[in-house]
Amino acid sequence: MTGSGLPHPPAQATERPNPAVEHTKRTPMSVDKPAPAKLKARQPRGFVDRGPADVAATERMLAVIRESFSRYGFDPVETPFVEYTDALGKFLPDQDRPNEGVFSFQDDDEQWLSLRYDLTAPLARYVAENYDALPKPYRSYRAGYVFRNEKPGPGRFRQFMQFDADIVGAGSVAADAEICMLAADTMEALGIQRGDYVVKVNNRKVLDGVMEAIGLGGEENAGRRLTVLRAIDKFDKFGSEGVRLEIEVSRHQGRVFFTIADDGVGIFRKISRALALPDERLALLELSKGKLTTDPSRHSGEGVFFTSRMLDHFVIQSGELIFDHDEAHSEDVLFEHDATAVTQGTKVRMDIAEASDRTSKQVFDAFSSGPDDYAFAKTIVPVRLARLGTENLISRSQAKRLLMRVERFRCVMLDFEGIDSVGQAFADEVFRVFANAHPDVELLAVHAAPAVQQMI
Repeated sequence: MTGSGLPHPPAQATERPNPAVEHTKRTPMSVDKPAPAKLKARQPRGFVDRGPADVAATERMLAVIRESFSRYGFDPVETPFVEYTDALGKFLPDQDRPNEGVFSFQDDDEQWLSLRYDLTAPLARYVAENYDALPKPYRSYRAGYVFRNEKPGPGRFRQFMQFDADIVGAGSVAADAEICMLAADTMEALGIQRGDYVVKVNNRKVLDGVMEAIGLGGEENAGRRLTVLRAIDKFDKFGSEGVRLEIEVSRHQGRVFFTIADDGVGIFRKISRALALPDERLALLELSKGKLTTDPSRHSGEGVFFTSRMLDHFVIQSGELIFDHDEAHSEDVLFEHDATAVTQGTKVRMDIAEASDRTSKQVFDAFSSGPDDYAFAKTIVPVRLARLGTENLISRSQAKRLLMRVERFRCVMLDFEGIDSVGQAFADEVFRVFANAHPDVELLAVHAAPAVQQMI
């Protein structure tokens, strides 16, 4: 090499190439390697990117909250994003891989670890490890992101920020009053005027006492207790804006019964107004489809659909109408009762067998696109609920009534149980016009009588 300053290697005798060696060396060069697949930039569902404006606004808000909490004598504490899975709480299912509800992975020592689900369980672990060194009562606040391996929806993310303030070791309800004052002062420091916010107080001990009274106490009833509490929690998703709420829970002959009632305008009337339906009976058809809410900013519209399928029997009674879902027969039924027995507001009656082994995961999986897809992609529509009275389903307008909002699903099962025949215009609107306009929606006809199949 010229100018390299390195000595030239000594001349060596030229060797005759070995064909076998040459072939071995050249073979890999002759094999066509497939080009690596081009990665597509995509964001996981349930997560969001935050730009400079969002980050700056969050930082300003957090600074105000921290200052308010510090004035009350609360000290900051940080805990890791990752905790041992068994320390996160009893919401976790007993599975080989405990990843329902949380994001989990197994360490090299075979211990299960999870991204934190909330900020309360990490605080409990921190206090337990440092109890002797902490002042009593111990006031602390924490801010940070938490992660939930759940189905995302409108306003419902898999990663979001929580800001917690807790008093540990206080033996008086004065601590609860202090937390309420802290919440109110913080709201007003953020610019929310008094009268524009509400501080709600919840005492889990009350509900735990009810569970004990009906025989659902103890570890052996944890699953059944959770089913009851979730049903109660979802009432605001199908309530009717009343000012009074009544809850009744009972246990009889191996079954748990609970009734929730309010004195509002009535759920069917509320839905009819929101969707401009010509008849309140059509509200039941919309309820049966799912993805229905009159308040999309707060709810995904899945509460009634999935709650009714988690229980054995689910009945909504309002005005002169009754919506009855029987999970044993997987059917939704509409009843009309005498006007003299009109129900004011909304009453929901539910029951489930104590021995039921149905899980929420089984219910969700039945209406998703696959085991790893959390989207509410499938629905079953009882075609008979599209009828008003004894009318026959013959017109295009009736078909459009049936198909209202179903384009939100990937797969729609039209259940023709109880329908003897349909008109040509009805069938054409459903299976040709709508199908052509929405090629991404799969329409499946089930329980169709021969006369219906002929039209389809």
